[in-house]
Amino acid sequence: MKNKMPDNLTEDTTVLNRDALLYFDRALTEKHKRILKVIYETPGISHGELANARKISATNLCNFVAKINSISPKLIIKTHTGRFKLYTLSPVGKAYIKETFFNTVPSTSNAYQDDEFYIAQAIQALSQFKAEVGNNWEQEMYDIFTSKNPLSSNAFSDSYSSFIASACELYKKEKDYLSIICDELDSSILKNLFRELIVSQFRDYTNLKPLFQLYDENADMAQDIIDKIFSENYKNYYEQTADVKFTDSFSQSQYYSIYHIVTTMVSEASAQMLTKQQVRENWYTIYKTTNGSLSYIAEKYSSLQKMRRGTQPESI
Repeated sequence: MKNKMPDNLTEDTTVLNRDALLYFDRALTEKHKRILKVIYETPGISHGELANARKISATNLCNFVAKINSISPKLIIKTHTGRFKLYTLSPVGKAYIKETFFNTVPSTSNAYQDDEFYIAQAIQALSQFKAEVGNNWEQEMYDIFTSKNPLSSNAFSDSYSSFIASACELYKKEKDYLSIICDELDSSILKNLFRELIVSQFRDYTNLKPLFQLYDENADMAQDIIDKIFSENYKNYYEQTADVKFTDSFSQSQYYSIYHIVTTMVSEASAQMLTKQQVRENWYTIYKTTNGSLSYIAEKYSSLQKMRRGTQPESI
């Protein structure tokens, strides 16, 4: 699928339409987007600081930045102060990252409404995963699906996460789309495990949605809900919280559904020994939102891990 740059798209563009978003989404890998996100959040960041933030070598970062800036129009602006190389985003780069990671308002002009894009991205991410893993990719994917191989330790986690996130978006739009992606998996065992995984993640997303909405409307109450979950499930570390008053907009049955999902999220992250940053990014990818409730759960998860080790929790 040819990726043609839309007309009138320049380095100074600040409002992106669907075609522009789709153009950048196709051109950039998940690693590229995460690098751009760090620059967006920390304008003027140095080369060394950016490499440390993304846990990659300075040399690899040079290659990533060169690849990103080979895309037209340019997304990264480089400046020098003495011997330090500093990065900021161009206006079009800021607009793209803001729309990709921080725009939570649905829009018919958003590229994520494009079914063709998600099919192409899922297939591209799977192809990248196969290329990164090599001939043993089927066994590697089987081990990830069955939780035998912690994803956080693998260099190809971005391509896998992009593959799963795209598949989840397709399933939300039209369940039959999964058959298109399944055709790319040769093994019938992998196809079945893949379907089970996507259906499970979609169910979790649906059940967590009331918490996302509650956080947007009443962040304090949403945090009280999360505190209650941790105090009830990890009684050795948290004092019992006051009872939460359930309402028509957030019922007790919704609480129990969310309770099960959150405790499972924490248990899986703990088993893989993920850091707070890793769980936060994983959950952002899985649930396709940067809703503050996920960040708060990540903070609680971090404090729990620290208490288990007898150390002080890191700040968020």
